[in-house]
Amino acid sequence: MEIPTVKIGADTFVIPSLMRRLVAHLLDFVAAAAVAAFVFWILPIPSPIQYLGGDYGFWGTVIPLLLYYLIIALYRPVMHAAAGTTMGKAAMQMRLVGYGGVCAPDREGRKPSFGLALLRWLIFYIMPLGPFISLVVALGSRHHRGFHDMVSGTVVVSTLMLPKGEPVEKPSSEYDASVLV
Repeated sequence: MEIPTVKIGADTFVIPSLMRRLVAHLLDFVAAAAVAAFVFWILPIPSPIQYLGGDYGFWGTVIPLLLYYLIIALYRPVMHAAAGTTMGKAAMQMRLVGYGGVCAPDREGRKPSFGLALLRWLIFYIMPLGPFISLVVALGSRHHRGFHDMVSGTVVVSTLMLPKGEPVEKPSSEYDASVLV
């Protein structure tokens, strides 16, 4: 069975399965929600409405909730631009790198810029049916690249490297009898 890979410059990267990407996505949501919950429910940070002398009515509840969702929304683009990975991707041993498309040549194989990471996020979450369209495209893509990856010039790769000198695919006709001895 062939291990899907992508060659960027002199490096060959292993492409993670869509299941690994889904698990990383779920872990990222939990991590972002935990950070937002920590900021708004554990730390004693009053609502901006309180500073204006308002009560906890509608806006006293809505503004913290909107800020909570803003933290969750910006988590992925900020983490991708800063570290090339998110907590979920790091746990699943993956990272995001520039690859083709609108990616600048100096970003190929490296973490994306904030602009590309934000573009990737906007296409996935803001575009109507973005996750569904990206999944359908990724299922038909050799490198499991979703629509959002293709447009933003990125690819998700595994941080697990292939051993040097070993072929990506060992033909089934080759048979090593020494392992049986």
